[in-house]
Amino acid sequence: PSLYQAWLNALRASPAPSVLWILHFPALAATNLATHAAAAGLATKRIVTAPTAERSFHLARAALADLFLDTAPYAGHTTTGDALWMGTPVLSLPGEMMQSRVAASYAANAGCPQPIVDSLRAYEATAAALAQQPKRAAALRACLHRSRWTAAAFDTRRWISAFDGGASAIWEIHRYGLRPMHVLMPSRHLPGMG
Repeated sequence: PSLYQAWLNALRASPAPSVLWILHFPALAATNLATHAAAAGLATKRIVTAPTAERSFHLARAALADLFLDTAPYAGHTTTGDALWMGTPVLSLPGEMMQSRVAASYAANAGCPQPIVDSLRAYEATAAALAQQPKRAAALRACLHRSRWTAAAFDTRRWISAFDGGASAIWEIHRYGLRPMHVLMPSRHLPGMG
């Protein structure tokens, strides 16, 4: 509820045509979100729900969003990568657990400075600021379009090389009957690390 309230507060501070675009799944959740928005004094027409969609349609509509608001404590994963690839800036509030840091990791390695914040208050303020400063959001979008062919977040060959190296090291440890251990890869193999 606190994250949704932050979204509503940011929406309230945003220009009138701004909407909060959320997945329509399940239907009861969409109804509850609209009810909560109305109780917070927002017109329910500013809460737009979208059905699940075939991948090409999903990517096309992701490109239409001005900002991807990451969720917490379970962050976006593939959806975050899709948004960044399509040029949509990502606002993330990473937490302590791995599953709450995935979107921030994607964003940090997207080749452009993405808004990654450390508090719910900063998250809300940044979302509102980006909605009020379309030139700033447009600059982030343009940067993402330029960097997506070179950014570590999308360098599949380098990621596969690092993963393959790690898997090979684990196999060798097993093959020689050694005790399981952590395998650390040199930074030059890891996206965003060299």
